[in-house]
Amino acid sequence: MTKTSLLIILFLGVFKLHAEENKGKGRISGKVVDELTSEPLEFTPVVLLSLDSAVVNGSLTDESGMFLIEEIEDGDYLLKIDFIGYKSSYQSLKFNADSRIHDLGELKLSPASELDGVKVTGETAGFRTEIDKKVYDPSKNPVNAGGTALDVMRNVPSIEVDPDDNISLRGDQNVNILIDGRPVAMSISQFLKQLPASAIQEIEIITNPSAKYDPEGTSGIINIKLKKNTTKGLNGSTNLAFGYGQYAKYNGGLSLNYLSEKVNVSSSLNFFKGNFGYGGDLDRTIYGDTIVNLSSIDNGYRDNFSPSATLGVDYFLNDQNTLYISGTYSHSLMYGRRQIDYEFKENDSLVATSEREGIVNVFSPSIQLNGGWQKKFAKKDHTFDLDLRYSDSKSPVDEDLEEVFYDGKGVQQNNSARQKTQQDQNNQLFNLQANYVNPISDSMKLEAGFHFTGKYILQDFYSESFNYTSDAFVPDMSLNNSFDYSQDVYAGYVTLSKQFKTIGVKAGLRAEQTNTLSELITTKETFENNYFALFPSAHVSYGKTPFSQWQLSYSRRINRPETEEINPFTTYDDPYTLQRGNPFLRPEFIHVFEGGHALIKEKFTLNTTLYYRLITDQKRRYLDLLPGGISQVSYDNLASSHLKGAEIISSYTFGKVRTALTFNYWHNTVFDSDAVSENLSNQNHGWSVNLNASRRFGRWSTQLMGNYRGKMQVVQGTIEPAWGIDFAARKLLSNRKMSIGFRVQDIFKTRNFNFISDGLDGYSFSSGRIWESRQFWVSFSYNFGKHVQGKQRKQISTEGSGDDRSAGGM
Repeated sequence: MTKTSLLIILFLGVFKLHAEENKGKGRISGKVVDELTSEPLEFTPVVLLSLDSAVVNGSLTDESGMFLIEEIEDGDYLLKIDFIGYKSSYQSLKFNADSRIHDLGELKLSPASELDGVKVTGETAGFRTEIDKKVYDPSKNPVNAGGTALDVMRNVPSIEVDPDDNISLRGDQNVNILIDGRPVAMSISQFLKQLPASAIQEIEIITNPSAKYDPEGTSGIINIKLKKNTTKGLNGSTNLAFGYGQYAKYNGGLSLNYLSEKVNVSSSLNFFKGNFGYGGDLDRTIYGDTIVNLSSIDNGYRDNFSPSATLGVDYFLNDQNTLYISGTYSHSLMYGRRQIDYEFKENDSLVATSEREGIVNVFSPSIQLNGGWQKKFAKKDHTFDLDLRYSDSKSPVDEDLEEVFYDGKGVQQNNSARQKTQQDQNNQLFNLQANYVNPISDSMKLEAGFHFTGKYILQDFYSESFNYTSDAFVPDMSLNNSFDYSQDVYAGYVTLSKQFKTIGVKAGLRAEQTNTLSELITTKETFENNYFALFPSAHVSYGKTPFSQWQLSYSRRINRPETEEINPFTTYDDPYTLQRGNPFLRPEFIHVFEGGHALIKEKFTLNTTLYYRLITDQKRRYLDLLPGGISQVSYDNLASSHLKGAEIISSYTFGKVRTALTFNYWHNTVFDSDAVSENLSNQNHGWSVNLNASRRFGRWSTQLMGNYRGKMQVVQGTIEPAWGIDFAARKLLSNRKMSIGFRVQDIFKTRNFNFISDGLDGYSFSSGRIWESRQFWVSFSYNFGKHVQGKQRKQISTEGSGDDRSAGGM
């Protein structure tokens, strides 16, 4: 009897304890979808607030739009759902003994409508259009899984990446590419090859920026925004990928973040290891009494290892003030081999051949430091930001070269030519931004600021060749040189925006003083070019509803010469194809006009844009013929050009299949009497199209992407068409924190580059490039930690006033 009583008492005690533990514990579940397309919105913050707006709990939606918040005490709350590009949604909830489980079903978010926010949003296949820019979300497309940031750029509408990793926007390589709103010191292509695709939050394409933006770049700005953590506690993610094309490749990363009420600490480690193969051919023919032909075929590979590490800290002094600092270290260790086979012919008879082999070693360390202060005033959106960034990048290149010569019958001639070269380049970049935002009223906003950018570049080239007489390497005095370049840009801007009932207006003015100094240290020559310029801008939008909007805009921009375009010393990477800069090359100034319309229907979106650019002092890459059949690339300024173009971005949902189509066409007319007299075309044009189709099957998501670039007529020839198709699939595993993926790039191995130049004065030229375009990848990712929304600081954007996100450095 005593034992039975004790068991009953113990059972009642446990039952009471269990009841006490679960008293007032409730949960919320639901699914967040797009109101227009009914597509689920993944990674959307869902936050539970107390009635005094304090954060109580929260979650992020998964890839199917589902969310779950548990362990909720009894009381009255406000549920907030807030996702960029959509209106915030609020819902009151009460938890008590009679109502502790809330299944909210489908929660629909509608497109936002603000003056400087998102006035028109149509999103499909990870690409959405806004009134002043277009935004690409790489996480929405499985084809990006396991790749690098440079691979992501190849999949973005309006953007192209050529075989030499040069990035162009609407067919123009003169584009300003930023990371979190700021430039980087090292080569942007090299930086993106070291950055995993999983680190990118989104990519902004801004083709006609306001005066608040840096006016550098003819075709506009590409701003790559990196992921920042916004959840409390310890959170993290890891990813691994393996790829194979001609050679094997690996990449991986680990990110950790700790966020509390007073501090946010973030860190990441990433690496890439792999070989890349490439090749090409070149043919030049000189016409005269004797027809001379020089052709070459080259192939090679690069073995690259690129690790990087980042650590960042945000300190929240109070609700109005935040201090932050971060640092990133990375380096690229590369070993490569390249062989070029030459053939020399006269009147179709083989005269001589040669084989040139090069072995190259590169170690490129880079460091980036960032710090700042953010101030929020009492009035909503009234802010001041001070941001400083310093980066230093070095790129020493050591190469051993040997060329063996044969006669027309294949008999080796004399001794081989042996050469050793050392190329050192040091890039330093200092950037300061002070930005002030004051919303004068609900419909009017004033913005002003000061920016400074200092760019400092030192290039050294040293060469020595083997002398068989002295049996030693001796310096090549005619080739060795040292070049120093500095550029300081001081800028101030002011913009004023006003929203009327159906019309939005934004006008601004930016003033810049640019000081440049080029010094040929070897010859003690200096070249100075200082100039002042004004950059006005104006944007007007009209629409009675957020689903049909008209936009009209104007801005003045500048395209300053790159270092290789102004360094007058000749480069000899290929002794038969030289490159030489022009220290007197002037910057281009561009007047940009754009007009467009954005339309959103239930299953269909259409964004059309017409654009016109008047370019003065246009730069051109000029090919010339030197004695001995040697080609030289140099640079000069044309008088002016008029470029007209049209771009269409559309999407349509067929049942469960989402499609997106991008088409761009441009035509350029060059006005320059010298160019015409040199038998150069004064008319050039080009076009491209991208098609994307995606579908989900339960936890599986699939994507098929194709692109085609039509024949492009340029000043001195024609770029031949190119096309390619990619496929990818990704599966979200049962715990919804883990996923696996598979993708194949360039299924039919058709992506290449071919250039033909006919009708020149006495000679013709053609070249082709191929690279390891077809690759197969498998990837794995895992996220861990609780998704509870916490305090965050505002991310610096291209405009200096961005979204609210926590920091943590690059």
